[in-house]
Amino acid sequence: MLKALAGHQAAAEKALLHELRHQGVSSEAVTVDVIVRLEGLVIELDVAPSMSRTQAQHIATHVAQAVHRYDRGAPAVEISVHFLPPATPLAVSSN
Repeated sequence: MLKALAGHQAAAEKALLHELRHQGVSSEAVTVDVIVRLEGLVIELDVAPSMSRTQAQHIATHVAQAVHRYDRGAPAVEISVHFLPPATPLAVSSN
């Protein structure tokens, strides 16, 4: 498994930022990584728990399309969406 070339990552990030702005969502709500495998490209989205599945699916679709447009010769473009767990408050000791 290798990190994708800078162009693949840039295409994914550009599409991600465009969709986040379009939806009015903070750019901190989602991160994207593009990975090269023998079978093709894998796009991994890490999504904040506050984002709806519908929003995440919409973003995933557009990011995958942008990477495919950038590299039409890739044998496959897969996307994986991971919803991050909600942040848990730190326990504070009164000792």
